[in-house]
Amino acid sequence: MAKKEWYQQPAFLKERRRWYKKLEKEGFQDAEVVDWKSGEEGNLLRGYGSYGSIKDYQRNWSPDKERYFTYLRQRSWDMKEEGYTDDECEAVRLVGEGETLKFVGKLLGFSRAKLKNLLDVQIRKAAWEDTDDD
Repeated sequence: MAKKEWYQQPAFLKERRRWYKKLEKEGFQDAEVVDWKSGEEGNLLRGYGSYGSIKDYQRNWSPDKERYFTYLRQRSWDMKEEGYTDDECEAVRLVGEGETLKFVGKLLGFSRAKLKNLLDVQIRKAAWEDTDDD
């Protein structure tokens, strides 16, 4: 059996859990996702996928993807005035922040189809507003 690294040792994992709980009580949310059962890191950064290196990030990032998420974050602010429910606004905001469709659907009780339709409508509106010359 291979020797575990220092960051995989039970004593370290226990101490890390203790400090994370203390920080969470004070409102801190770490950008790094950790599987507490195994001590393994999950997605490197919350909401931005699993990047093992800067090369992975460069390969997966694009201006179009950045624009998509920016549009969603912006639209989430305007939706309330247009008569959308709080849950619909929150769903668009969460996806704009990088959360997965599966997570958002489960959290807010939306089907995948309803969520995708909502996002498509908001992206079309945001793109229309972006090209609208006043």
